[in-house]
Amino acid sequence: MNEFLEPDEPVDGGDFATPRDVLEVEGFRLSPQQRRLWLAGDGAFPATARLEIRLVGPLDAGRLEAALRSLAQRHEILHTVFVRPPELKVAFQVVVEPSTTTSWNQVDVGALEEAEQETLVQEKLHSPLAATDLEDGPTLQAVLYRRADREHVLALRLPVLCADERSLLILAQELSDAYHGALGTGPGATRIEYRQFAAWQNGLLEQS
Repeated sequence: MNEFLEPDEPVDGGDFATPRDVLEVEGFRLSPQQRRLWLAGDGAFPATARLEIRLVGPLDAGRLEAALRSLAQRHEILHTVFVRPPELKVAFQVVVEPSTTTSWNQVDVGALEEAEQETLVQEKLHSPLAATDLEDGPTLQAVLYRRADREHVLALRLPVLCADERSLLILAQELSDAYHGALGTGPGATRIEYRQFAAWQNGLLEQS
């Protein structure tokens, strides 16, 4: 395996790797920001990014799930896993099939008292991701809690290597747009994927 790949070099085995093949493919270097987050853990699993969205009003859960999965398909970083071979200090990024890296669950907590509902939601939201989630997925983990007919909470968890506070806010807005059909599906402007940004950042450091 080679940690040092150019950003336009294809992943072996096609456009995407599946999680079980991830040890047989080449990946892309972490960005300097991701590397700092990884090393800050001193060998421990990097922190978990969390987003809690409270929804009031009628909700089509199937439509919301489809909107979330469309975002996972749209943004490469949301279907990326992180693999660290024993000989390396930090992981590298591997782009995998989007369908394997998004989990969706629905939990009805309507029978519980309000305080019990809140406790359950917060305990799940703030539980850490497992190391296997980082290496094999799911990268983006969503749980939709039904508190009442017109009251839901969507709890999202993903590795902090995939999202900071600003990108979580963007994700929330794009999810709303996708749910309401306002997110364009055409080719539009070319997006810079995060692995390309990481390669650019690493290149700047190497030139300095």
